Amino acid sequence: MHKKRLGLAALMLVGGFSSASAGDLCVTIRKVIPQGGTLMVALYDSAQSYKAEKYMMGQQVAPSTKEVNTCFKDLPSGNYAIAAFQDINGNGVLEKTLFGEPTEPYGFSRDARALFGPPDFDNAAVSLGTGRVDTVLTLKN
Repeated sequence: MHKKRLGLAALMLVGGFSSASAGDLCVTIRKVIPQGGTLMVALYDSAQSYKAEKYMMGQQVAPSTKEVNTCFKDLPSGNYAIAAFQDINGNGVLEKTLFGEPTEPYGFSRDARALFGPPDFDNAAVSLGTGRVDTVLTLKN
């Protein structure tokens, strides 16, 4: 009898973890150059990872239209920021001038503005709970 109770308690505990809040963070990327190079989309889950450019998930999208929609699915609740650029020359790196100004289209979630470097995590962050959250990212040239 004791083993049955313990087994039931373990099942309830595991069930509790598997039903943890999960949501989808979807982004509409605008001002894309169709067939102009791969979109490189990075998802960050903290200010530290964002600042260190250590994304938790990444996607590569071959765009065929001026607007692209993509989603990061089944994410735990929390704050997330998205950074993206269009890799025009296909080298996998955001090209910049000697002064650090990007030469390829780039942008951040919530259309956060970049002034003398990327915006702060808090300016680009989107709060995700359960369900779906949508944000916009307009590429700048």
